Amino acid sequence: MLRTNVDKLPIMSVAGVVWHPKFGGRIRTDVEGQAFFLPGVGGIVYNAKIGDPCVGWAADHLEPGVSTRHKDNDHNSSYQMLACIGNEAIVKSGDAKGEKGFVTGKHGGCDHVMIHFPEETLEKLSIDDNIGIKAVGQGM
Repeated sequence: MLRTNVDKLPIMSVAGVVWHPKFGGRIRTDVEGQAFFLPGVGGIVYNAKIGDPCVGWAADHLEPGVSTRHKDNDHNSSYQMLACIGNEAIVKSGDAKGEKGFVTGKHGGCDHVMIHFPEETLEKLSIDDNIGIKAVGQGM
C-alpha cells in the first residue's frame, strides 16, 4: 500500500475572480498581408472544455473553461501556488453563487487558475464573479 501524508495536508481557502480576456497586443499578418489578431488568455470560454483537442482553435493560448486570478499580484502568487488540480471551486457571488466546479490547471506567465464548471453554471457566470477554492495538495 502506498503511504502518503494526505492526512497532514492543510485545506486552505484561497480566492480569485473570473478574469477578463486579455489582448496580448500581438497583431499578425496573413499571406495576403492583412492584419488580424486572435483571442488570447482569460475569460469564460463556453465551447472549449477539458478533454477537447488543444489544437485547431482560432486562438492563441486558449484557456478552456473559466480563467481566474486574484486582483492583487502578491495574493495571486499564493492563489496560483496553493490551488491544485481537482480542488473544489465554489462561486461566491453573482447569479451562479453556490455553484461548484473544480480546478483543471494553471497557466504560467499570465498566472491564471483554470476551472471547469458545468455548462449551466457557465451561462450564469460573469467577469469579476468571486470564486473560492478549497486548496489542498501542496506539500504532499
